[in-house]
Amino acid sequence: MGVTLSYSGLGGKVKFSGTSGRFKTVYVQPAQPLLLDTYPDAAAAYSLRKLRTAYTGAAIRMRRTDNTETDIGFVNGVLDTSSISTFCGASEGFVTTWYDQSGIGVNAIQSTSAAQPKIFSSPNFYLENGKPSIKFTGATSCNLRRTGTMPLIERSFAFVGKQDFYQQDAGIFGFAPSGGGSDFNSTDTFIFQTANSSVPADYYVVGSTGASYFLPQNGAGTTAVLQYGLYLENKTTSVGEFYRNNVLIAQDSSFTQFDASNTQSLVLGGRQFNSSLLTGLFAGLFQEFVYWSVSNTANRLGIQNNINSFYSIY
Repeated sequence: MGVTLSYSGLGGKVKFSGTSGRFKTVYVQPAQPLLLDTYPDAAAAYSLRKLRTAYTGAAIRMRRTDNTETDIGFVNGVLDTSSISTFCGASEGFVTTWYDQSGIGVNAIQSTSAAQPKIFSSPNFYLENGKPSIKFTGATSCNLRRTGTMPLIERSFAFVGKQDFYQQDAGIFGFAPSGGGSDFNSTDTFIFQTANSSVPADYYVVGSTGASYFLPQNGAGTTAVLQYGLYLENKTTSVGEFYRNNVLIAQDSSFTQFDASNTQSLVLGGRQFNSSLLTGLFAGLFQEFVYWSVSNTANRLGIQNNINSFYSIY
């Protein structure tokens, strides 16, 4: 006789036994409004959970070792891990496309096989806090790039990810002008990356003027603790704030690097913006990245609570 369980709490998974007596892990979306249903106006939204009720597309497109590809969607509002296991079997699974759930439909793509991040290494998923993650290895060109541009009128972005080990100059994500340009000090470039060896910081931002925005270090050479980050900037007041795991880490009244009239391209898991720059690649896990083209300073707690109730970060 089979057993069926239903779940409507805040946790991320339940376990049940069926007729075979084996246990199966089922991931579920928390019983609350989806993030972008409550906080819309996203210009880019990539996640391994569903972010918007009206979104009907897949979560990712993936490739297995024999180069066969397939789209993977959502079940119960989260990534369909069962389909990934079935598709990959004994193979490894790589992400070729992370689909944009914002409604704009400009996806993050990596078409070079050797540069694609992983999501499955048989028989296991890459997990953080029990949730599937995309694994960036820090290998040459291992990243995902948005193929189009987006307007930068106001900005706020939230990301969920975690560094594998202490890295120097590894780009977690970055924006650059349409058409590319160098990784540092290009007009209107904005890069969020791990610290280099010359500054006492875990993470810092490099902007269009070459200014750096340093965030406190937990100890030189240690593994950085960041899993969740939220950056909020209000161009009207020219105030930028960065929160890490629900703690205000840095605030600046002048660090507003985006030109309101500019459009920018996006890279996830790196800081380079053309094929000749093969440094600054992130080694770690990535679960979610959302960029809003509006100021969300008044929505900070709501955004943080929505993300944390699913990922159980702090």
